[in-house]
Amino acid sequence: MTEFILRFDPIKRVMLITFETEATGLTALVALDTARTFIAQYGPCNVVLDYSITRRLPSPDFARRLASLPVLTPPGYVRIAVAPSGAQLTLVREFEKHRGTDPDFHIARSKEEAFALLGLEEPQFG
Repeated sequence: MTEFILRFDPIKRVMLITFETEATGLTALVALDTARTFIAQYGPCNVVLDYSITRRLPSPDFARRLASLPVLTPPGYVRIAVAPSGAQLTLVREFEKHRGTDPDFHIARSKEEAFALLGLEEPQFG
C-alpha cells in the first residue's frame, strides 16, 4: 500500500507530496528519497509536503532527525509543509525549530494557502 503520492506540475515547477492517513518514519524517508531522485533527474522545483489527511505521524524525535538531513531543494526553491492543526502542526514546528533559520521553508494550514504562497492559483498535477 502506498503511503504517499508524488505529483508534479512541470509548467509551474512544483512537486506535491501527499501523505496518506498513516505516515511512519520510514514513509517519510522513502518519500524524501523519491523526491531527491526526481529532483536529480528533472531539476529543482518548489515542494509542497501535504500532511492534511495524516492522522498517524512519526515522533517529534524523528522530526529532529529529519531536520538534520540535507535540504531537499537548492536555495531559492520553496518547501512548504501543509499542517492544518494538532499533531501535524506539532511535528512540522518541531522540524522547523531544529532546522534553524531557513527562509525557503514555510508552514501552511491548507494546500490552497501553500499554493498561494507560491503565487499559484491552480497547479495542474500529472
